[in-house]
Amino acid sequence: DAEGATTVPYKLLRDLVKACPSATVSLDCVPSDPAAKHPVDKLTVECARMTTVIDGRPAADFPVMAEPPADANWAEVHPASFAAAGGYVAPCIATDDSRPVLTGIRLTAGPEGLTLASADGFRLAIAECPSAYRYPLAGRWVVPQAFMACVARLFGKETEPVELSVYLVRGCAYVTARTADVTIAARTIDATFPNYADLIPDNPTKVTVD
Repeated sequence: DAEGATTVPYKLLRDLVKACPSATVSLDCVPSDPAAKHPVDKLTVECARMTTVIDGRPAADFPVMAEPPADANWAEVHPASFAAAGGYVAPCIATDDSRPVLTGIRLTAGPEGLTLASADGFRLAIAECPSAYRYPLAGRWVVPQAFMACVARLFGKETEPVELSVYLVRGCAYVTARTADVTIAARTIDATFPNYADLIPDNPTKVTVD
């Protein structure tokens, strides 16, 4: 066995591994010719009697994740609460790309915790994510919906706190969530989210449903 790296389509590899029988999966990659105009790696996946070859790209073509600076502020969030808050506001995220800012989630960090909000022009959803953990992180950002979906899927069942940070690298803002084994990072949406606080009446009518 030897170390190596390549880039292959995620869904294709996922579906292929799911279809493998209960046996050891072997991966063998033949790297492309660096001098080729359109380099293509060949990844061979073998499991029992099944053999499949997937076309890939050199690992160097994969975007490099921006590493957080040493002075980045990190907040600790309870994964289940954070995932639940993201799920609560998800139905109100806009699907119309004409206003990209509404396709994301407004994330506000303060001393008492996190506030998530989404709006599609007709509906508004707000979820609080309080916690006993400390929040040295402070600010407001718009994070992609896909980032929150990955956090919920990968960290939703974790029992240990998840670290969350937003930081600048070369003028671009990134949001990162990480545990000891997994790191998820994405660029924030560079746009101003509507001031939804003005839409909430001071004395709203409340209805309690059992």
